[in-house]
Amino acid sequence: MTFLQLLKAQTATEHTALEDQLDVVEQFRNRESYVALLKRFFTLYEPLEKELGKAADWQSLGWNFEARRKTSWLETDLRALGLEDEELRKLPFCADMPTLHGDAQAIGCLYVVEGATLGGQLISRLLEQSLQIAPDQGGRFFAGYQNQTGAKWKEFGEWAEAWAARHPQQWLAAVDAARNTFASFSGWLN
Repeated sequence: MTFLQLLKAQTATEHTALEDQLDVVEQFRNRESYVALLKRFFTLYEPLEKELGKAADWQSLGWNFEARRKTSWLETDLRALGLEDEELRKLPFCADMPTLHGDAQAIGCLYVVEGATLGGQLISRLLEQSLQIAPDQGGRFFAGYQNQTGAKWKEFGEWAEAWAARHPQQWLAAVDAARNTFASFSGWLN
């Protein structure tokens, strides 16, 4: 079993529960419910990416974490949908972050974040169909890396597998962090 296969298998329950909880069709019933969902994602990703940025020495790991941040996409979407900077600053941010101390935990968390970006492709299409919101009109976050999303996921997978091959004793710590990240997502997005 590869590292990514282990992560997928060991977090399948949490992943399915989160998907069921989000109920995208309900979230996209109108523009207001979509904006409310984006606010929850913004107030989750902003502190999560801060913690994730400090959790590992990404440069020494050979990963450009800065290029993978998604908070700015959420800010762009919320502004496009009418929110002002002052309103963004006043939003309550998620405090229940996964514990991220070291490479394994950071990589486990990143697995969830990058996987969510991959899953956003389907959501992006639903968003355009149901609310006619394109990536440049408030749908940037779910569009992810757009036509590069699959390639970016593959790049992440290859990098994570290379790390895992050098650190097999840390696989379970990464799995625990991925589970905790799913728990943070579920708790905050509920």
